[in-house]
Order: sequence, then structure tokens, then C-alpha cells
Amino acid sequence: PAPGDPRWRLGAAFWYPNPRTSLVALRPLLLSRGAFDELLALYRTGLARRPDVLELYSDTAQLLIEHGRAQAALDLWTKDARSHVPQAVLENGTGLALTALGRFDEAEQHLLRASTLDRTNREYVVDACEPVGQPARLGRDGTAPSCSGMTVQSTGSGAS
Repeated sequence: PAPGDPRWRLGAAFWYPNPRTSLVALRPLLLSRGAFDELLALYRTGLARRPDVLELYSDTAQLLIEHGRAQAALDLWTKDARSHVPQAVLENGTGLALTALGRFDEAEQHLLRASTLDRTNREYVVDACEPVGQPARLGRDGTAPSCSGMTVQSTGSGAS
């Protein structure tokens, strides 16, 4: 059914307490049917109804990137999410969207800022190293630059 179809009018039980669980369950079903636009409409509805569920921003951006809409993912982080998510999450999401767009130098700065803002989340270290290994960033000899300088900055948390 189309997003305007009454069958998509999901009750409050779908959206509360956390719509992410329902959307994650629907994702493979809808994508297997080629219903990307319907799934995206559900994610956008989820964001509109529950802007406090931070994971919806990451999930929506990941969905957009996976389907070749990295610019829309960047717009989500730079416009829609600004007032709803912590700065570290915002910087990380922006960096990942820029990486998908091939804008590695910009991405690196955002990812490093995310790792600096939240030293307890080691995923940011992995994300910060990702642009370094991209084919467009390989040196003349075919080797990737080292990301050890980036990880030193992010491993200062007491967590192990």
C-alpha cells in the first residue's frame, strides 16, 4: 500500500514506547518487496512522531546511504537532527554521510570531532578510520595512510 493508504495509519502501539523495534522488523519485509519509498515514509513518520528516539536518525540515514541517497542523509544530519541529538552523534552521522559522498577530508574532521566529544564510544574510532582506507585516499604506492594518529585521540577513555 501507498504511504497515504489507511492501512499505514498505525496505532499508538506501533509508535510507543519505541518505534525503532517495529521499523527494524518491517525493514527486510518492505525492502524485499522493493518498497523503499514506503519504508522511508515510515521512518520519516517515526521521526516526526518520536524525535526523541535517537536511533531513528541513524537508521534513517543508513537506509538513505544504502540506497544511494547520501546527500539526503547529509541533509538529515545537518538540518533535521540538529535540535534532537547529542553533538557527538550528530558529528558522527555527518561524517558517515560525507564519507558516503566521497568527501573524505570533511568527513574526517567530523568523525574526529565525534570521537573527541564522546571518548567512551569506540565505534567513533572505527568510523574515523573508515575514510582513511577508501580507494580514493590511497597513496601513489597503493597503501592507505595510517589512522593511528586518529585512534590515539579517541582511546583515552577509561573503558576497555
